[in-house]
Amino acid sequence: MRAASSITAGIAPALLGQRALRTGIGLLLLVQGVVLAGIAVSGPPGDLEQLGIDGFILTLGAAVAMLATIERRGDRADLDGRRAGRRPRDAGPWAALDQPVEGDIPTSSVR
Repeated sequence: MRAASSITAGIAPALLGQRALRTGIGLLLLVQGVVLAGIAVSGPPGDLEQLGIDGFILTLGAAVAMLATIERRGDRADLDGRRAGRRPRDAGPWAALDQPVEGDIPTSSVR
């Protein structure tokens, strides 16, 4: 039951995710569902198999984090945010955080 729900919850983000983070979370859910299905069919994994599963999940999570960070930095470098059909940066809920606050030190004077 848990394996089927994990696989079902991971299919849409893994296949249709437009951002690296959403796709990666979907892939992690799919992997977890497959691992749970394997445990349901053949019983608990041995020590070496468990180490392989953990290494795979750790590697996948690190790769997703790296890709999401690279994607986020690319979005910051994009001035108008209209690349690849995305909405402008100032339309998001975090737009107010990008605006300078009164009393801040100007970035041009910081060395």
